[in-house]
Amino acid sequence: MTSTPIALRSMKDGDGRTAAAILGMAARARRAPLSRAQLAEIENAPRSWHEVGGECWVIVAIREVVGFAAVRPVQRRQWAFGPFCVAPTWRGLGLARRLVETAQRHVRDRGGHGLVVGGAEGAPDRGFLRAVGFVEDAATGNFVHDPSSSTRVLRR
Repeated sequence: MTSTPIALRSMKDGDGRTAAAILGMAARARRAPLSRAQLAEIENAPRSWHEVGGECWVIVAIREVVGFAAVRPVQRRQWAFGPFCVAPTWRGLGLARRLVETAQRHVRDRGGHGLVVGGAEGAPDRGFLRAVGFVEDAATGNFVHDPSSSTRVLRR
């Protein structure tokens, strides 16, 4: 699988259905299925998120969408990261880390300061979030990207 060409690009309108399917599959595997409204939001993500200044990306391998991530501004310098997911058969190749790094660059290039992952947004993998520089806010249950770790995360 690692010799397969893999591309990360901005999400197009036609990518939404596949991204929703990937997230739905991952949610079912965690026994936390997504609602129809959540899946519809992801299917319409490029259009609806761009309207609020956000961005969505997909990872494409063998002409198939195998990963998805989105960011949108939520406060003056804070951006929400998520939903995000990599198809289970494509995990362990550093693709999710590439999505996080792309989101960090996008936010920083627009004057943003940090990324937030809501604890309720599909029960993200806490170990992964910690490994890429997020810290858990005990008061809210959200994960916040620690700006002091961004150099380590981006430059490895």
